[in-house]
Amino acid sequence: MLKLSTSSSVLTDILERTGIILPFAGLFIVVLAFIYHDRTPFTKPKRAGLYWSDKTLPLLGHTVEMVQMGFQGELDVALRCSKLSKVGGWHLNILGQGNLLVLSRPEYIEAIQKTYFENFEKGDFFRDRFADVLGRDGIFVADGHTWKHARKTASHIFSAGQFRNWVQVVVHEELDKAVSLLNEVTSTERSSSSKNSTQGVITLPELFFRYTLNSFSRMAFSTDIGCLTNDPVCLDTPVPFAVAFDYAQLIINLRILTPMFQLVDFITPRGRNMRKAVDTIRGFAGGIIDDRLRDRKLNVPKETAPQPGSIAHLAKKDGKDLLDL
Repeated sequence: MLKLSTSSSVLTDILERTGIILPFAGLFIVVLAFIYHDRTPFTKPKRAGLYWSDKTLPLLGHTVEMVQMGFQGELDVALRCSKLSKVGGWHLNILGQGNLLVLSRPEYIEAIQKTYFENFEKGDFFRDRFADVLGRDGIFVADGHTWKHARKTASHIFSAGQFRNWVQVVVHEELDKAVSLLNEVTSTERSSSSKNSTQGVITLPELFFRYTLNSFSRMAFSTDIGCLTNDPVCLDTPVPFAVAFDYAQLIINLRILTPMFQLVDFITPRGRNMRKAVDTIRGFAGGIIDDRLRDRKLNVPKETAPQPGSIAHLAKKDGKDLLDL
């Protein structure tokens, strides 16, 4: 009787202090935990066929598992989960993010990017994470009419004629640089004269990243940013724009799997570093645009005009200068 009386008095005291709010909140959480025993609240259940890790918690889904896993081995995890799926896809449920579906088969990519493109909007989830780098109306983040307008504008750059006359030229020239660099690294003379055991060893992802970035810079801006040359030394020479762009990609990737990423960016150093990287990227792109506008305003003489075959030259030749679009 004493224990029952004591328990009743404690309960009565709690009710007097909080009213029915606290007990109701506790009951509500218990009910939610029962309903959403393997995922976050108000999200849809797992999709049939997609791989779903059993390491889930009520109301949290895979959140704890993702935090424990970290971001360093995400590619290994993606490969493992894709192999465990019979249909080439896997399903994650993260607090604050909802359901994330990862697909890896070519036919799925074609369906999303081409066949049923209009059915797969990027939405605010995508735009919020890319906005400081790509804006909210660019071709990579826009939907609907805004995307069609951006696509029509971009078509003046990547038309079939310009692809043959310029894009292919850039691709082959940059490939020649990469091949020459690899030949230099593996040459007999260089290897025999090397005093450092690490000489002749390069990081292929770094080479491919520089090749891609330098190629795109030349194709889109008609500007060689010096990321890739015939000399292997270039791989150890930081290029501010490349460093900033690489860091921005990393942070955007982290944002996709980080709940409340805006708060994380605000209270951690990565937010400040991201803002510096974005300033570098915008400064680079803005500088190119400013130079083009200044040259056109000052009627640049022939010797400093855009080189034949460049994007600027081809666009002007077709009567479609991008500065006028």
